[in-house]
Amino acid sequence: MREFLQWLSTLSPFLEIPIIIGVFVAVVGLILFLVEIAPRRGRGYTIARLAACVATPALVFWLL
Repeated sequence: MREFLQWLSTLSPFLEIPIIIGVFVAVVGLILFLVEIAPRRGRGYTIARLAACVATPALVFWLL
């Protein structure tokens, strides 16, 4: 995360804004996707929820 922010600070403000908005939209889209599939039944949805429950904390731990 630190490297991303340092790289972002080297760009022009006109490039920073679309990149930040794009990252925000991607994160919100991922959260909405996970919220939508959470209540559904089925093996594929269970695997997706399990992957999200394992991958999200691992990614946050790696970023910090």
